[in-house]
Amino acid sequence: MKKKYFYRAKVLILSILFPFLCTSCDLDVPTEEPEIGSELNNNLAVTQMYLAHWQGTEFSMFQSIWMQQLAGVRSGTTMERIDRYQFDPEFADNLWNFYYTYCLYGLEAIRGQASRADAPAFEGIAQTLKGYSLLMMTDAWGPIPYEEAHFYFGSAGLPAYDTQQDVLQHLLGELDQAVEHLETAMQSGGLKPGVSADRIFGGDLERWIRAANLVRIRVKLRLANHDGNYKKVVEALGNRPLLRGNEDNMLYAFDGAVPESTNPYYYFDTNVQHSRVGAHTAELLEGREDPRLPRFVRRNVQNEYVGSAPGEGLTTASYLGPGIAAANAPLVMGSYAEQQLIKAEVFWRTGQQEMADQAFTEGVSASLAFFNARDQEWEAAHAEIDGVGLEQIIEAKYLALFLQPEVWADFRRTGYPALEPYDQMEVPRKFLYPRNEITGNPQNVPEVGTIFDPVWWDNR
Repeated sequence: MKKKYFYRAKVLILSILFPFLCTSCDLDVPTEEPEIGSELNNNLAVTQMYLAHWQGTEFSMFQSIWMQQLAGVRSGTTMERIDRYQFDPEFADNLWNFYYTYCLYGLEAIRGQASRADAPAFEGIAQTLKGYSLLMMTDAWGPIPYEEAHFYFGSAGLPAYDTQQDVLQHLLGELDQAVEHLETAMQSGGLKPGVSADRIFGGDLERWIRAANLVRIRVKLRLANHDGNYKKVVEALGNRPLLRGNEDNMLYAFDGAVPESTNPYYYFDTNVQHSRVGAHTAELLEGREDPRLPRFVRRNVQNEYVGSAPGEGLTTASYLGPGIAAANAPLVMGSYAEQQLIKAEVFWRTGQQEMADQAFTEGVSASLAFFNARDQEWEAAHAEIDGVGLEQIIEAKYLALFLQPEVWADFRRTGYPALEPYDQMEVPRKFLYPRNEITGNPQNVPEVGTIFDPVWWDNR
């Protein structure tokens, strides 16, 4: 398998940091605490950076284009073809290879090193990020290598694929173990990540526990979508500590100082300029006079907020706004707004309308607060709703989770928001497997199918 770098442009050369990650692969792990602590911190920082750039580039941008939050506008580019539902298996090579050979490899290296060094804090963080990222992988493709994914790390062989149902069950176990390790670390001490090494929570293990439980709720939502039992999600929401407010949001912090610590959306809008804001999102925000509009969308050269519709290729459409695409804007990986809107949905599905209304209000208001866009009058009309319904909940989540992969999962689960697809086709529901897998691992890769085929949990 070729190790292609994720960015096609040459500005973000992540490979300069790869030698630091490689130090974690040595099976003869040093036992000296200062040295092992330094290595764990370095490897955690590098792996988190890899994950943030993997999520914040083509992996989420393809999905966001299909969700009409973005639009591919430059003729002849991959993004224009994605905008027209023309997904070539080669488009998946970088996404797949980068994840398995850098992101997952780094997480597993940290886990192994932490286990030998009796550092459960690092082990729990690595498992949380593994659950978080593998859920996005199986959401995008369906069956993926899980139990044999380590075959990608060397020359042991070609991995078999686990069914999506099995992957989801594995992830629940992974996240349960993550919480156990984090709780152990809080009680017994041991090596813990430094503030600068953990760009997500600054080494705060309690917040990592809450984040792991939020990811666990996401898994439960997929399972409930398949079997129709949302009471299990309600139970999961009530029996573990979750996010207490925006202060617990799971954010990867960019500082904009150097390319590898610069927000990837800023990089693309500044240097590549192959995408713009999607028309559906721009019109939804402007039509409601949503106070987040200037945070999400920049005015174009005509001083207007304009989006590009699927296949339109409107190069005069707006770029992303500073709340999303400033050089130092954080990448949102999980939020209190998401959590409360999940509660609104499952309370609504289980007939608890008053609790659904309350959670909806809290979720919308939390999103506005996070983006510094609180507006009491607007919230009275759009957040403080009695008798909120599923479409309103998912549409609110569509905006609150702008450019996050959960938006595509929500659309496939619920059919909302109502989107007008390109050229009267269907909105795509999965990625195609990479060309490298189709040709290099043919005995294991599942039937390719089309981008319109549902994954296992997608009961459309």
